[in-house]
Amino acid sequence: MTRAEVVAGEAAEAYGVPLAVVLGRRRSKSVGVARAAVAAALREEGWTLVRIGSYLHRDHSTILYLLQAHAWRKAGAGEPFKVYKCAALAARGRK
Repeated sequence: MTRAEVVAGEAAEAYGVPLAVVLGRRRSKSVGVARAAVAAALREEGWTLVRIGSYLHRDHSTILYLLQAHAWRKAGAGEPFKVYKCAALAARGRK
């Protein structure tokens, strides 16, 4: 087992999702949060966006979004899309 598999496996298990599910096609929120944690762990190991994307079977731009979403969650800012949507609605005078 490579160092990356160990790191990715630990990150996935921390969120209660097996690594095989993270590497699969599922798109549920719990899997997405775990996938973002795996991407962040691999990025901390020095992996490029393209390499992480190849490992997770995702495009590099998706990995960039996952890393941003993970940072938002860690900062306690909530979900990025929900924050953007609320700000956009507030700008239009809606709640």
